[in-house]
Amino acid sequence: MIVKDYGLTDESFLDDLHHLLWTKPFKNRGVKDRGLNCRDHAAIAGVVARRLGARVRFVHGMLMTVVGEATPAALILTNPHTWLSIDGIAPCDLSFRVLRHEGGNPTRWNTRCIWNAEALGGDAVKVDIAHSAAEWDFLVENFQRDAVDRGVIYRAMHVKDLPDQDLDVFRQLSTPLKEEIKFASGEDVEVYLAMADFLTDRLRREGERLTNYDQALAWAELLSQKSSR
Repeated sequence: MIVKDYGLTDESFLDDLHHLLWTKPFKNRGVKDRGLNCRDHAAIAGVVARRLGARVRFVHGMLMTVVGEATPAALILTNPHTWLSIDGIAPCDLSFRVLRHEGGNPTRWNTRCIWNAEALGGDAVKVDIAHSAAEWDFLVENFQRDAVDRGVIYRAMHVKDLPDQDLDVFRQLSTPLKEEIKFASGEDVEVYLAMADFLTDRLRREGERLTNYDQALAWAELLSQKSSR
């Protein structure tokens, strides 16, 4: 079966998406948040994919990242976690990022995203899907026992349609990043709409790159472009 990705897995598209939406790890209600901002990624990428003709749904659940370079393996649980179903294909997770330690120095995994349950990039990352709590436990135990160097396990708990209007997708979004964008720019929903406009245009034609801007400056630049139209 041919799986259409609508350009969402292109490295240049993801560079801009991640630049706009990834943040440094922080404390979120007393719990360490690794700065994936998965709901923001799903909202933006979902809107862009729908504009390009895809059938898109939000998938809410859990993600376990297994880092097996030491004994015992390090387990990183992200719960809740959100990703996309694109034309019935899942998990499509454009927010995926994890740091690993090699010789005491943290380096990025060379994985640009998870698409159709496959890690795209230069890394060999095992991706599994658990369909029940028992299967989740079984897969985690297997990953640890087999000393998997890098692996991720997804478990979907709830699937939801996107609101019909792009504006409502972003109005209903409630995330720490949305609050930060509001604080930095004075706007939130309009900034998300500007991001979606820019990224949709990026996929239709090559254009300006945002990675040359500081993140907050990129938000402000997109907002100013939208306001001037």
